[in-house]
Amino acid sequence: MIKPAPPKHPLQELLPLLKHVGFYPLLVSPKEHPKHPYTRLLVSVEDCEQPVEMLLLQELTQAAARQAKVSLEPGGAGLLRFILRLPMRLSPEQARVMPLVLLSASRNLVMGTWSMNDADGVYLEYTLAGPTGKLPGPVVVELLEKLFWSYQQQGPLLQAWVAGQKGLMETLADLQSDPVEVA
Repeated sequence: MIKPAPPKHPLQELLPLLKHVGFYPLLVSPKEHPKHPYTRLLVSVEDCEQPVEMLLLQELTQAAARQAKVSLEPGGAGLLRFILRLPMRLSPEQARVMPLVLLSASRNLVMGTWSMNDADGVYLEYTLAGPTGKLPGPVVVELLEKLFWSYQQQGPLLQAWVAGQKGLMETLADLQSDPVEVA
């Protein structure tokens, strides 16, 4: 008797569409990267040095529960998290002021928010909520396009301030200019 193929991971189902529209997706399984006990999808574009990392928050929660030896009931809404990290090293003074700078930058984003923490540094994030199961491919493509666009608009402004090429007040003024709508 032939066993049916196991169902594809929801992130794996996005691969053909993402490739078709010009993204460069890479599916990373927990077996390939033991530090991350959940499946991740890294999506790149030619004109951006950083990929967007996509993961299902349910898998992250279940992995944390397994490590803590806690049982969780599956269910709830499907949450797909998008993370786009901005590589930079902050001085102690910049780290103290950065949350206010990121709040100012986030106010003019088309979607998502700038955040920071010790593990990830500074990053742009968005979470898509919906029913569990199949992911809405066209919506994911649109969200990726907007995240990359926002990153390319505001990331250089943040990097210029951190590198000392712009002052804080000039950076805040640039970040507070009117947002431009993505075509």
